[in-house]
Amino acid sequence: MYLLGFLTSPDQDQYKSAARYPAIKDIVKITVIEGSTNYQISFPVTIKRLALPLMTYRTGDSINDRVTILTKTLLRYPCLYRFLDSVQAKYPGMTIIVADDNPDDTFEVISKEKYPAVKQYKMPTEEGWFAGRALAISQVRTDYFVWCDDDFRFLRRK
Repeated sequence: MYLLGFLTSPDQDQYKSAARYPAIKDIVKITVIEGSTNYQISFPVTIKRLALPLMTYRTGDSINDRVTILTKTLLRYPCLYRFLDSVQAKYPGMTIIVADDNPDDTFEVISKEKYPAVKQYKMPTEEGWFAGRALAISQVRTDYFVWCDDDFRFLRRK
């Protein structure tokens, strides 16, 4: 049982639980002192918390529907292609988001035929790792993501 917070006037009445995590049901007690007479009223309340919004969308329960792989690249396309090949070999069809801030003269469009699950986002030149991470994370539409450097490789060990 918890007591109602201090009341000062009817327009400032608020329920304040004494517990950090209030119970689902609680009892509120109000005591009014008028002269030498005390009036007391008790009534039950139900505390409902709003459900958190669903921030993801998925069509199934496979790992490809639940996980996205993220990376950022700058001037390391050989490493990036080796990384993409390793992901495709280990997790075919998994979405990979690439934040790419290569200068225009070295920028390469990643082949959709060879890497159909890759989403490449061209950033302003040499924008930086933190900006690339923020861009990549902002594009995630799955429950989970895995951040990898572009020189990382997934191995096919069992």
